[in-house]
Amino acid sequence: MEMKRVDRLAKKFVAVLMMLIVFASATCMAAFAEVNGQVRQYKVYTSLGDSCGSGFGLPDYNKYGRFVQYGHRVKGAYPDLVAKAVRAKKLNQMCVPDFRTNELRFLLDSGTQGDWILQTQAWNMTLGGYNKEVLNSWRPAYQKAVREADLITLDIGVNDTWFDLIAWVYSVKQHGLVDGAPQGTLEQELATYGPDITIQRNVQAFLNAVATTPANLPTYAATWLDMIVKYLTDFYKNYEAIVRQIYALNPDVTIVALSSYNPYKAWNVASAGPIVGGGYTALNLVYQPMLNTMNQFKQSFVNQYRGRYYYVDVTQTELFCDTHPFLSLYENVTMYDNSGFNPHPTPAGHQYEAAKIIEALPAYVSYNY
Repeated sequence: MEMKRVDRLAKKFVAVLMMLIVFASATCMAAFAEVNGQVRQYKVYTSLGDSCGSGFGLPDYNKYGRFVQYGHRVKGAYPDLVAKAVRAKKLNQMCVPDFRTNELRFLLDSGTQGDWILQTQAWNMTLGGYNKEVLNSWRPAYQKAVREADLITLDIGVNDTWFDLIAWVYSVKQHGLVDGAPQGTLEQELATYGPDITIQRNVQAFLNAVATTPANLPTYAATWLDMIVKYLTDFYKNYEAIVRQIYALNPDVTIVALSSYNPYKAWNVASAGPIVGGGYTALNLVYQPMLNTMNQFKQSFVNQYRGRYYYVDVTQTELFCDTHPFLSLYENVTMYDNSGFNPHPTPAGHQYEAAKIIEALPAYVSYNY
């Protein structure tokens, strides 16, 4: 008798359990359907930009062992996270370190010729990563990546604030000698002498070029004036041309444009000391307003391409250099650790940027990475 009662209770328990399972399944299916209705899905996602979106400094980027690489999906970088969130079947990762708007415009518009910096200085400054000939071979892939995309993120501009000046210095110093001999490439110099001695040798070469080649002074002055004009105008004309060319290649694509951020935003006397912190606090009196103007220009295209172009403010992205202030000389940039200057997003910074991008899209749901 007791066994029969236990058996009946067991059957009731199984019946109730089955009902709960069915109910839970139905609830989950409804919830899944609701999520699918909220998340805008994009089959092909193309990420255009510079090192900010490349994943530079993340372990999955560093494994390639090269300063410049593109086309690889880097785990933990915001393009990887966004691609997961929008359930993209294909991610075209086209963000490349040291890209200015000039390089991206060159890639997207076959009618452009680039500038003297791309022609003469890019190969050295990117440690053999690219020059005009290399980018010319990349053009078909970039234009195809734009044509086939449903979603594009556009993250470009910060290198326009400094690359031209350094390129001018390098264009002058290549005519100078150090200890009676010409310098090697930047890659060779860094491998042989390390960043500190390389910087000293660069200064010596620059000063020797000015002092010993007076016939070149008019050329140095002319390229300096050109650099100043480029510094003030190139970003604005190139960025507008890039957006226009993207829509010429793909009229219906959705663009999410990211703001440029200030790598010195966390540096002050308290965090970085009087020399570094104080110096960059003073520099920011010029640098931050320049970034603000650039970001306002990026945002201005929202009205022109309403419903197709979105802007996100990611100026508070966490960077490796936030907690490790260092003199931001070009030769001090490090990708493997924080031993030098690394003005790129941390893993948390990439998660922050991915979340801001997803929130900007026409339909979204909170996404946990």
